[in-house]
Amino acid sequence: MVAGPNGAGKTSAFRQLVPAGTDYINADLIAKGIREQAGGLNTQELANSEAAILFENKIKAGETFAIETNLVDADTYKSFISAQRTYGYQVTLLFLTVDDVNVCIKRVEQRVREGGHNVNPLVIRDRYVTGLKLLAHYKGENRFLSDLPFLSRTR
Repeated sequence: MVAGPNGAGKTSAFRQLVPAGTDYINADLIAKGIREQAGGLNTQELANSEAAILFENKIKAGETFAIETNLVDADTYKSFISAQRTYGYQVTLLFLTVDDVNVCIKRVEQRVREGGHNVNPLVIRDRYVTGLKLLAHYKGENRFLSDLPFLSRTR
């Protein structure tokens, strides 16, 4: 699982973090593909649903895969814990972040200039704070996160 706030560099870094040949579920990339086919339609909710279906299918098939997430809500987190407990998955969490939320905002602005999707700066700020708080909570409550690696990309 590659997690972190919007603009932390998850999509850019996944090729270096996830073993080659591993299926990678990324709702943002799914949305981009749908938008290209649908003439710019806002498709994030549809893509999130598709990513959830892919996640469930991979779990039920017992396949190895990676997934990108902001990890800012308890339901997302619980789905990973359930996969670990019910299906025997080993969950590795790579949480990418930066020291300053403004770096995230600037990266998203650059992504938009390059044709990527936008995220409202207020949403980025909220997800940045919420994600870090929930990460600290999750790490304190569950043994599988006890050796959690923190990866920071500040450029």
